[in-house]
This record gives sequence, C-alpha cells and structure tokens, in this order.
Amino acid sequence: MVDKFKLPGYLIALTHHAFHLKLNEKLLKYGVTSSQNKVLRCLWEEGGLHQSEIAKEMDVRAPSLTKLIDQLEKKGLVERRSCKDDGRAKRVYLTEGGRDLKEKSLEAVYHLEDVLFEGFKEDEKGEAIDYLTRMLDNIKEGD
Repeated sequence: MVDKFKLPGYLIALTHHAFHLKLNEKLLKYGVTSSQNKVLRCLWEEGGLHQSEIAKEMDVRAPSLTKLIDQLEKKGLVERRSCKDDGRAKRVYLTEGGRDLKEKSLEAVYHLEDVLFEGFKEDEKGEAIDYLTRMLDNIKEGD
C-alpha cells in the first residue's frame, strides 16, 4: 500500500486546500472569498481588464468567472463598463471599495505565507519556491 503522505502531488493538493480554507476564514471579515479575492488581485495589478483576460490569468472557465464578477459587482467591489472600441465587450474595473480592500487582503495573504514557511530558513524558502515553480512548469508542459 502506498503512503499517500509520501506523494508530492497529494501533499501539494492538501496544502493548497488548507491554505484556501484559512484564507477564506481571514477574508470572511471583509466579505469576500479567496476565489473572489483572486479576481480583485488581477484588477489591483492591472485595472480595466476584459473578462477573458481575467479568466486566462486565473485559469478558470468563463462561466465560473462570470459568477464571481456578478458576486463582486453586487458587493460594490467591481463594475463592468462597455469598451470604447467595442460596445458589446465589457471591461471590469475596481470600485473604490474594491481598491480599499487591497491592503487588508494582502495582509491576510502575507500572514498565511509567513505561517506556511514558519521554521524555514530564507534559503529553504527560496528552494521550496524554486521547486514548486519547476513542478508547476512541468505539469503545465507535460503529459
């Protein structure tokens, strides 16, 4: 019998799940989920994006993203505006409320990053990030 805790993919999946559960707990007090926070993060980096650009950045399907944007729009954190060059296309913009959430959200994420690497030396943290980046590249390019 294989010990599933010796399988890197299983451990990565467990870590990802646990991280997002904790992040959801932290973000709950601001009224957003970790998935909604990903949309906001895309817009904090570059405002006024087409939904297709956000979907590509987040690696999600359009219907899933539409639901997230609808939820954020209802909360007053984003708004859709017609494109100047193509009235049928929409761009998503942060509202003031969405911009105001940035520092609080990043604080929650950075806190969990610190928890994640508690007990690691700086060089170990760098190595772990390098390994995870290589694994991500491998899985995207492989099979």
